[in-house]
Amino acid sequence: MFSQRTSRVALAARLVCLLAASGCATQDVSREPSGGSLDEQIAMPPGTLSDCDRADFDQPPKLISGGLPLYLVGRRLSGLEGSATLKFTVLSDGRIDDIQAESPESRSFRDHSVIALRTWKLEPALKDGAPVTTSCKMRFIYEVK
Repeated sequence: MFSQRTSRVALAARLVCLLAASGCATQDVSREPSGGSLDEQIAMPPGTLSDCDRADFDQPPKLISGGLPLYLVGRRLSGLEGSATLKFTVLSDGRIDDIQAESPESRSFRDHSVIALRTWKLEPALKDGAPVTTSCKMRFIYEVK
């Protein structure tokens, strides 16, 4: 038979594993199940980036694919909301460079926003039909719905 101490240690180990697993969740728990893959549910929809330095281009950069930032379950369950605004450069080959936090309310929100931004694939901005480098800004909002 297990002693009480062994039982407590086993219970504590299970609790740690459960908490660790819940902190890795990526799905937005406020969404209804869509039947799509998890990758589809956490992907940014393709589209034009709207907050870029318009003097640099005729056509703005376009998001081809990329992920949304993670909103950790523990923060969501505790009701912690906030945002992170990032400034970055879209290079003429579509890569993102020079990511800087403009107004992070939380280091966690900033870090997860930067990680998501690094997954993005972009079509570069165009000026007179040629790819150009431009500066952009993106605000990621973390809210409980």
